[in-house]
Amino acid sequence: MKNQIIKIVFFGTPNFSIASLKCLLKNDKFQVQALVTQPDKVIGRHKILTAPPLKQFIIDNDIKTLPIYQTPNLNKDINLINILKSFHSDFFVVVAFGQILSTEILEIPKHGCINVHASLLPKYRGASPIAAAILNGDKKTGITIMDMEKSMDTGAIYTQKELPITPDDNIISLGHKLSLQGGQVLSETLEKIIAQKISKQAQNHSLATYCSKITIESGQINWKEDRSEIILNKIKAFVPWPSCYTFFQEKKLKLLEIKIAEANPTKSPGETFLDSQNNLHIATTNGSIIIKQLQLEGKNSCNIQDFLRGYPQVASHKLPSNSAK
Repeated sequence: MKNQIIKIVFFGTPNFSIASLKCLLKNDKFQVQALVTQPDKVIGRHKILTAPPLKQFIIDNDIKTLPIYQTPNLNKDINLINILKSFHSDFFVVVAFGQILSTEILEIPKHGCINVHASLLPKYRGASPIAAAILNGDKKTGITIMDMEKSMDTGAIYTQKELPITPDDNIISLGHKLSLQGGQVLSETLEKIIAQKISKQAQNHSLATYCSKITIESGQINWKEDRSEIILNKIKAFVPWPSCYTFFQEKKLKLLEIKIAEANPTKSPGETFLDSQNNLHIATTNGSIIIKQLQLEGKNSCNIQDFLRGYPQVASHKLPSNSAK
């Protein structure tokens, strides 16, 4: 196995997967044979057909030697499955591909399908582990490199590496750090598997926790239930989409920057008020938050002083707790 070139088909879709692909492409020990990603999608109000970020990375860097295959459902794409079999790959590497692979596909590569997952499994199995760690106020997260099986995120673990979550982290900064760490650990792990210098360990399934797919409703504040810390974490976890928001004058109001107040006001959750320094507060279930930056639907983002000049009535208002507005 000395000096063996490790043949890989790479599966990925969002920005998170790019760092892992870059690590494989720049390492002479790996030969990336092909890229499998999701189809182009129509994006935005102007309905522009847009390539997934991983494909766009290949286009932007003019990597013409790497074939790209796009499919909405790989498990039913018989032609592509046959193409994948023809590569005689050592590994399929899957990083946020967005589709669950069938047993038939998992059994194609010689040494299995390897997944880069952005949590310390078995914690946060599922579609949104980075957001889940931020929402729950965790102090650390990490990368897991695992052997894939048909059930989501249940495969045996080759290696894990922890990463601290700082108070300034949001989903963008933390996702970037995890993606870089994932690429580094992935390369090291693949080499160790080929050299038979690493073994995999089964997960403790009794400790498993799950995170659901983020929807547009995920970011809405429930003033009757959400504590100040939860609102702050929603701002960090849901930027730029779906954002952390409430409603004002029947329009979506995004909270972009807040500060948790020390005082515990005698106000009901959702009530707004000004303090002696003219800071706008919104009462929560355990205190209040001070609004710094926000954005009303159809308007540009602005600081609270500018917003108050245009909408002074917001300083004595009761915000709704649900989408009834």
